[in-house]
Amino acid sequence: MLLDVISDRKAPDYALYGWHQWPDHPALSFQFRRALGETQEGGGSVSECFQAASRMVPGDRESWHVEWLKVAERNRLRGDAAIGQELAMDWLSDVFKVDQMAS
Repeated sequence: MLLDVISDRKAPDYALYGWHQWPDHPALSFQFRRALGETQEGGGSVSECFQAASRMVPGDRESWHVEWLKVAERNRLRGDAAIGQELAMDWLSDVFKVDQMAS
């Protein structure tokens, strides 16, 4: 099974079955390819996947967990900020409607 094959290359490379981020860790490389695949459906961005991968320690599942949590937290904060902006815009819209009706 290709998922179990450890490459003789040590640097990330493209293999017949896709991007191989950590040649010594094929299972984590497979999961990384899955994350990249999700980007086309809006499940993240390619750059944040590679940013998280660049900070992971190859084979260290704890660093995998920590780096994906950082991505999740950053996106949660961005979402919260966007909701706050939307609420502020709704409030401003209501204020202008009241001002226009009073005029």
